[in-house]
Parts: sequence; structure tokens; C-alpha cells
Amino acid sequence: MNILTLVFVAAVFATAGAQTPRQVGLVVAEDSAGVQVAALTVDEIEGVLAIDLNIVLDADRVNVLEVQPTDLLPGFFAFYNVVDDTLKFAAASAEAAPAGSGVFAKLFLETVDGPPDLHFSL
Repeated sequence: MNILTLVFVAAVFATAGAQTPRQVGLVVAEDSAGVQVAALTVDEIEGVLAIDLNIVLDADRVNVLEVQPTDLLPGFFAFYNVVDDTLKFAAASAEAAPAGSGVFAKLFLETVDGPPDLHFSL
């Protein structure tokens, strides 16, 4: 069994009046082309102004093809890069996100040795 461990360190910055802790999740599925799609989820995005994620991965076994924010982050600018064994993702907006929950970004991954088991810690 091949195990890929992702260590997920998240910072979610919200407006002063919305300092509610957020629960963030990671769900992985394989699309029809053999690419792994990891969906980053949040239980409530309302009031968020910025997101800063560091996801540790085995760069010898995983190639990050793309990271796409979803419609849950309207008006947000998003950037990502891979440095050594860490995927860095950041998104920010001048206006706080409206109410909503679900997938806020999708990671498209190419892996060696089939689908990985993904684990993260917050």
C-alpha cells in the first residue's frame, strides 16, 4: 500500500466581527483521466478575507498540476507554488466572502504508484 501524507496547516483570516473557528477538510477522488482531484472544504466561509495554506507532500511522488479556487471565493485572487515538499496556496480579497460552505479550492495532482492515501493535520 502506498501512503502519501499531507500535513495541512491552514490560516483563515476573517473580519474582526467574524472570529468564528472554521473547520477545513480534504476529500480526494480520481477523475476519468487518472488525475487525482483533492477538494478543500470549509464549513462556513462568511467573513473570510484571506486564506493561507501550506500542504506538505512528497514531491517525488506527487506533481501539482493546478490549484483552482471555486465560486465560493468570489472576487478573490489566488496563487500557488510548490517549494521543495510544500504546496503553498494563498487567496485574498478586499471584500469578505459571503455566507456559504463546501469546496473552496480544488487541487489537481498527478501521482506515482496510483491514488494516494491523503492525510492532513490542521
